[in-house]
Amino acid sequence: MVRRRTASRRPSFLSKLLSLYVLVPLTFLVALLPIAGRGASPSAQAATIAVIPANDFVPQRHCKDPLPSDLPHFSSTLPNALATTVNALQSGATLVIDPAPNNGEYIVTAEMAITGKTDITICGAPGTHPRIKQTSNVWRIFTIGNSSNITVEGLEIYSIYDANHDQVSGVQAIEGAHHVYIWDMWVHDVPACGVCSARSAGHNDFRYNQIWRTAGYSRYNQSGISLFNNRNGGGGDDGYGYSDYLIGNMVWASQKVAGRTTDGNCIIMDNNNGVQKVPAYTGRTLIANNLCVANGGRGIHMLQSDNIDVFHNTLYHDLRGASARGTGLDQHQGEISVYYSSNLRIVNNLSVAIPYGNVYDTGSTGTNVVLLGNIFNGPTSRQPATGFTQLPGEIPFVRAQENPATADFRPAPGSPVINAGVASSAARVLPAVDFNGKARNPNAPTVGAFEP
Repeated sequence: MVRRRTASRRPSFLSKLLSLYVLVPLTFLVALLPIAGRGASPSAQAATIAVIPANDFVPQRHCKDPLPSDLPHFSSTLPNALATTVNALQSGATLVIDPAPNNGEYIVTAEMAITGKTDITICGAPGTHPRIKQTSNVWRIFTIGNSSNITVEGLEIYSIYDANHDQVSGVQAIEGAHHVYIWDMWVHDVPACGVCSARSAGHNDFRYNQIWRTAGYSRYNQSGISLFNNRNGGGGDDGYGYSDYLIGNMVWASQKVAGRTTDGNCIIMDNNNGVQKVPAYTGRTLIANNLCVANGGRGIHMLQSDNIDVFHNTLYHDLRGASARGTGLDQHQGEISVYYSSNLRIVNNLSVAIPYGNVYDTGSTGTNVVLLGNIFNGPTSRQPATGFTQLPGEIPFVRAQENPATADFRPAPGSPVINAGVASSAARVLPAVDFNGKARNPNAPTVGAFEP
């Protein structure tokens, strides 16, 4: 069962809805167990971090059959009826969105905004991903502001991918929002950010999302997944030592189009340590079991952001925006990039760069940055002194492609990444299962997001 780690509680019926949900075509399972030597009592300190229950991280939706019979369902095709309905939701409400009739899509021309509310769930009907298309150049398809304990899950959302719609993001938590849960969303063809937070009060929980073709036309340095300028206010770290979770997401083909300033990163932690004249965000973030493929910017980028754990991610052929080594918006920055960031643990990640990319970038690294068990393949001009293995030649995958929907990033038999990871006390936690739900060897885990 997933237990919301917040003082406020969901409507009681949701406690009956939490059970395993299998994604199609991919299953994302993340269970976090302590490395040997961890204590069992909750604490924000690394030395005594609590065991994170396995069932707390299996992919599931909060809306799961059998649904209570009195839940409202939406299926109207009247113009903007969906936006009107969402914007009228009151605190404590749940809205189940059924697929549009005749295999169609819901067209909206206004933002769907949750503002000043608590305990709201908006979900696709179990087993479906209803399609929602935003056709106007609004700021976001879903906006969450000054609200808490808000869930948006199980929907396919998209816009028109061109410069005339350059403001449109998929889902964004903004000022005053905290404890926002974005799960199992298919977000694509949005010219700005895919799933993101900007100046929210933290406690962002983004899991099992598939995000592609985003950020190509934004004027505001957007990416597939972004946590920008988090503010304190949503409470401290939970009993497992984290405030924000980015788990089991797949992001590909975030872009950078000529003449725009967009970053097009897969995941970026952006300006969270107080440099931008706000108090430093004190929450800790877990980034684990994510897959980043063929994005225009970096794979995982930490810019002026502290207190982050980056475990068992696979980053493949990103940095497409650079036309040659050391050129383009991102210049030498890497698949894993650390700039002016401190208190980081970067453990058991697999970074595979294109010839004009970089596998890792230590430019202006902060203090207390721990690297262990990482494997890099490809060029690098700024490499760490320890904590990584640089492997020549191609790392064999079962089927590496730049469209991960048809690829297979499990290591092929004999791959040097198999059982090459570390199980160190410095890691705090180890994902006990991989991206596909296969159990890891706790003593010699495979590097990256996938076991063979």
